[in-house]
Amino acid sequence: MKWDNYGFVVASRVRKEILNALEIQPYLPSELTKKLSLDKSQVTRSLHELEKIKLIKCLTPNNRKGKVYTITQEGKIILEKIKL
Repeated sequence: MKWDNYGFVVASRVRKEILNALEIQPYLPSELTKKLSLDKSQVTRSLHELEKIKLIKCLTPNNRKGKVYTITQEGKIILEKIKL
C-alpha cells in the first residue's frame, strides 16, 4: 500500500465516499452524483484524481459518454485501512 495514496484519500470526504460506493458496485459518474448527493464537478474531479493514482479504473475507457468506474485492488486495500 502506498501511504501517500492513503493520505490523499483520507484528506477528502468526497474521495472516501466515492471509494465506499464503488466497493459495492461499479457506477457511472451521474449515478455517483445522485447517490452521494454531490456536485457533478466534485465527482468528476475526484474520479480523475483516483484513477490517476490507480485506486479506481474505468471499465469502459473507449466510451466518450457512459463511463463506468470500479475500485481496484489497491483501492480496496486503502479502503480497508480507512475503515479500521
